[in-house]
Amino acid sequence: MLLRRLCGSQARLHKARLPRWYGSSCCCPLRLRFFQGADAAAAETGAKVEVKYTYGNQFFGDADITAAMDTWYKAGTECVFACGGGIYSSAAEAAAKVGGKVIGVDVDQAPIIDGAYGKGITVTSAMKGLYASTQAALKTIAEDNNWASLAGKSANLGLVSKDPELNYVGIPTGAGTQFSDKSLVVIK
Repeated sequence: MLLRRLCGSQARLHKARLPRWYGSSCCCPLRLRFFQGADAAAAETGAKVEVKYTYGNQFFGDADITAAMDTWYKAGTECVFACGGGIYSSAAEAAAKVGGKVIGVDVDQAPIIDGAYGKGITVTSAMKGLYASTQAALKTIAEDNNWASLAGKSANLGLVSKDPELNYVGIPTGAGTQFSDKSLVVIK
């Protein structure tokens, strides 16, 4: 659970929001880990963490979602985890109006979000380890000649190494994030 520190002792976020933008099964583990991380951070720090969740039914921002995010931020939300690809645009647009924060998804969205909406809006991004998962699948197929172990199957991939390049998920640790390797705690 990489996101533990995002909602707790490192970020001091007490009101985080998680829009469920689409009914995609790929988002379910991410949402669950976000909630588990927020709960663990609250227990560790003694902080009260409030999490709100909504369903947007799409992977892009629009005026309706921006209006909903405006309402959340005005009511005290400090950070929105915009998990749904391009849906970040609505969360970032609303955050920029009030000094709020956004957590991106899929890839390091900081250059995109901070570039369009203001430096420092992005806390971090929950990234898919596309390189690692592609390399592992190609190795299984080409080198191990074991297509049958992958065909027609679904897998939940996660952390497998202390080397970020080998993991199937992660967060950026360089420029574009408000965290360093030393401030992250990985919980399995």
